[in-house]
Order: sequence, then C-alpha cells, then structure tokens
Amino acid sequence: MSWGSVTGLLGRNGSGKTTTVAILATAVRADAGVAQVAGFDVARQPAAVRRLVGFGGQFAAVDANLTGAENLVLIGRLSRLGRRRARLRAGGPG
Repeated sequence: MSWGSVTGLLGRNGSGKTTTVAILATAVRADAGVAQVAGFDVARQPAAVRRLVGFGGQFAAVDANLTGAENLVLIGRLSRLGRRRARLRAGGPG
C-alpha cells in the first residue's frame, strides 16, 4: 500500500476482519503477536500509527447527502484541520 491508498478487506462473517482492522488502527489491543503499520509497532508506538492511518466502517459517512469527498473534508474539519488542508487531505484542490 502507498500513501493515500484505500484498502478493502473481504472475508466471511466471523473471520476477524473487523478485529484485524481495529488492531492495525490501534483501537483494540492484540492478545498475542506483533503487528506493524509503516514500520511502527501498533502496541508500542500507537501515536505514530494513528498519525498515519484512519479507518471507517461500511456506513462511516457523516452525512448521507454529501459525496465521499465532501464527507472526508467534513471529517477533516471536525478533526481541526483548516479548510485548505482538509480539502487537500481529501484529495481535492486546496
């Protein structure tokens, strides 16, 4: 994966998709093993991982009437990014 990529994870119900993503996003601590994101250990360096990743579930849109890009800008603004930076991070023009 590269910076700015979007990745989907597919599998049967109960296969551990949600748990895996939650561990990689540092929302849940793993019971065992080691996981890294961009070279950072998710258990030992969670702040570094959180600066790099974000995740949203199937129904993550804040407002169903907004486009995907508009929802990303809104989340950026709610995360205290400035208007221009939020638009840039969402992939739009500054």
